[in-house]
Amino acid sequence: MSEDYSLDSIKETKIGTERIYEGRIISVREDTVALPDGKTAKREVIEHSAAVCIVPVDENGNVLLVRQFRIPTDGPLLEVPAGGVEDGEVSEEAVLRELQEEIGYTAGKLQHLSSFWVAPGWATEFMHA
Repeated sequence: MSEDYSLDSIKETKIGTERIYEGRIISVREDTVALPDGKTAKREVIEHSAAVCIVPVDENGNVLLVRQFRIPTDGPLLEVPAGGVEDGEVSEEAVLRELQEEIGYTAGKLQHLSSFWVAPGWATEFMHA
């Protein structure tokens, strides 16, 4: 038995939205959506601007990471340098700025790896790597 995964069978249509929180970095809204079966549901959405990350590789082939303490995980993490794209900035400028700010490096060359939704089930953040 095959499942119907056509767009019509899965598409949710936003029919309302309510702003829940407006912060410096994120905003939270609650959307009311119409489901394909005619029912309605609520979707909580975190709004966040675009972001960038870079996988810096030094002259010896080592990947350089940043150790940061993150409150949501209640502990330190090893991460690639990353951050938000500021107003008026393009992603290439943002990635060069983040590389300098976080590890004090400048890039010899940039290569776009991918662009992706960070957490598409609940956030609008789009990352360029």
